[in-house]
Amino acid sequence: MSLFFFKILIYIFRIIPMPLLYLFSDFHTFFMFYIIKYRKSIVFNNLKNSFPEKSEKEIRLIAKKFYKNLSDILLEGIKGMSMSNKNIQKRYVLIDKQLNEKHYKEGKNIIYAGGHLSNWEWGIRTTPKNVLHKSLIIYKPLKNKKIDEYFRKERRKENAELVSIHQTSRAFFNHDRPFCVIMIGDQHTSKRSKAIWVNFLNQPTACLHGIEFYARRFDMTVVFCEFRRVKRGFYEVLLDTITETPNELEYGQITKIYMNKLEEAIRRNPENWLWSHKRWKHKFDKSRDVIVE
Repeated sequence: MSLFFFKILIYIFRIIPMPLLYLFSDFHTFFMFYIIKYRKSIVFNNLKNSFPEKSEKEIRLIAKKFYKNLSDILLEGIKGMSMSNKNIQKRYVLIDKQLNEKHYKEGKNIIYAGGHLSNWEWGIRTTPKNVLHKSLIIYKPLKNKKIDEYFRKERRKENAELVSIHQTSRAFFNHDRPFCVIMIGDQHTSKRSKAIWVNFLNQPTACLHGIEFYARRFDMTVVFCEFRRVKRGFYEVLLDTITETPNELEYGQITKIYMNKLEEAIRRNPENWLWSHKRWKHKFDKSRDVIVE
């Protein structure tokens, strides 16, 4: 039954024109910020800790823009499920395709390391359409099995394969052509013992170890993906190679470079990052944690 209503929702959003979608998004933004105050204390606390040099007025302005960004990407995410390939590729452009072509011709497998910037969902969806590699998308399976399978089928149509976070290593074997893995690596880590600590946005931050681990284990090129909004409803993906020789770097350096590039992107457009996430649950402990320098 839940899948039935889910498909109805997708159909409704399919017939909603984009101008009306953004009109509804403006209302939804007002509702989240002023009425229900969705995770407002978390958002403001994260912003204040990340930008101690900014005034209360500046922090509030970034927060208001963040809620607009969040509302847009929530509604765009649903709208995108029924958009044609031609339309979504017109709205989401991959810059520097030649970088992917170079790595493909050299037979190199790639980790595309992205973050929760702008509309990362459209970025994940369109990247497989614009690269030569077979695309694997690491994700956390949904509790609803039918809806989860629905997403799997849709991604297979788009030259992509959804891979459960519980089966990541297994997915790296037995491919008939070079493959790429799309990983979003800026979320909170539940495994403190495996965390890689770096200075990020003015505070010690426990980072996921996955990008670092898989790059080294499978000798994969790591490329940073910056999902950037050009204007409302239009985006681009910028690619920046972190390393082609992961095992020549000291442990932790891949993660540090990735987080540094992410921070640079956030500082350019701070409202486009996911500030409502409880990113800094783990607090740095000098007696057991070490910052990567």
